[in-house]
Amino acid sequence: MAQYRVWPAAEKLLGVEATFETLPDAPLEVQLPTWRPGRYHGQDFAAALVALEAHTAEGTSLPLVQTAPHAWQVPPTGSPRVTFRYQVYCPHLDAGTSYLAPNLFYLNPITWALYTPGEEDAPCSLELSGLTPDWQVAVALPEASPGLYTAQSYHTLVDSPLVAAPNLLQWAFRVDGVPFVAVFWGAALPDPAWRAGYEAAIAAVWRQHRAVFGHWPVATPYYLLYLFTDQSFRHAVEHSSSSMYVLPEATASSGSAFRAGVQGITAHELFHTWNVKCLRPAALWPYRYDRHPVTALHYLTEGFTCYYEELAQVRGGVIDTPTFFARLGETLTHIANRPVGPTSPSAAEQSRHSWHVLSRYRPTGDTTTFYDTGQLIALALDLTLRLHHGTSLDAVLRGLYQQYYLNGLGLPETGLQDYLEATTGTAWNAWFARWVFAPLYGPGVADGLRELGLRYTETTADGQRSVTLEPGDLPLEVLERWLAPLG
Repeated sequence: MAQYRVWPAAEKLLGVEATFETLPDAPLEVQLPTWRPGRYHGQDFAAALVALEAHTAEGTSLPLVQTAPHAWQVPPTGSPRVTFRYQVYCPHLDAGTSYLAPNLFYLNPITWALYTPGEEDAPCSLELSGLTPDWQVAVALPEASPGLYTAQSYHTLVDSPLVAAPNLLQWAFRVDGVPFVAVFWGAALPDPAWRAGYEAAIAAVWRQHRAVFGHWPVATPYYLLYLFTDQSFRHAVEHSSSSMYVLPEATASSGSAFRAGVQGITAHELFHTWNVKCLRPAALWPYRYDRHPVTALHYLTEGFTCYYEELAQVRGGVIDTPTFFARLGETLTHIANRPVGPTSPSAAEQSRHSWHVLSRYRPTGDTTTFYDTGQLIALALDLTLRLHHGTSLDAVLRGLYQQYYLNGLGLPETGLQDYLEATTGTAWNAWFARWVFAPLYGPGVADGLRELGLRYTETTADGQRSVTLEPGDLPLEVLERWLAPLG
């Protein structure tokens, strides 16, 4: 069992002790992850680690050998346990980092928690030290005793962001008996009068998500953790039993700003509870933190999630139909303004090449992502299924969830196409060649959506294209069934 103790060591410095059981006559290797689930770019977490030292249970100092940029080894010790003590520099605040300030202790353990390869399924504990009794703690881990939390595995530990502060606003609520906890921190906090509207919106989208899959995979209270900061960007990360949000403090400036700033992004991360945390590519099953898993399916994990972020809101009555189509138009506008050339990637290529997005060597100019193209693919697939096969993307996702996740399996690279061919009795090679394995831009997108009955209108002003999307010639019964509430 790995045991972690953490404390605020100094300004923006996290103190860590990590203790591991070891075989007395064998060397012990420890590592830091090189990436984190939910962000498919390389992460150099080891660069933030300073003053690393190791000692036995008896206090004897041990020599350390760095075997890789993110890995270290100590020789056989003759001791049953080895403790590593170190500090971690935490100056950046987003939904995937750790950050320390005088009034905030915010941890994403994946950024600092050493682990022993091969022991990721073993239980862990996390002890918080150095916080005064008036500080509140919010984390989706059971508390064994004051300040001591347990995790079923290293996977669970690093999938559990933690927020501690003296001024957290928290409230618990239930949706159809399922427990949720909403947590807010910042100089500006939501007005308690907005609580009822917030809970109603979350309940509406959650019910629509659950109706797609027919199952809720979380056995503990689900935590929604929001940090309102003086930064201008919006960022969120999904986890199995929680989701983490870093939003501008202006989000809490009014009821309308709160609704606009929180509802959509929360709908997105909630859908991830099923789509990627459960139903996820085989390349990510199980997670390996020492290598970068390559998959062509991020158009499904992220782009389909963008699609259901909006679809659940319109089905749940959180937004109206014109707003739903306007938001689809915004995505299509982004795609329409992508530069087109011989290096333009398909959605599958965007997925596989995500690890290179931040590289200065990649071709410049193309700013679209599998979020955009994947949302378009989900729209085209859903309407293709509804118009020509008497089924829907809802049914396909539920079937994949049952076939793979509920049987403890990851989704193969050809799993979506294989399932479609098995359930519809038709070949899908041409469809995937058009929508998934070819670049999505220009007349091909417009023609494809018009073939599905939608009205695609593109205008140009000052060199920028703008797209509007409307139901057009889509049969009314198909439109109504598509956007009607599930369940």
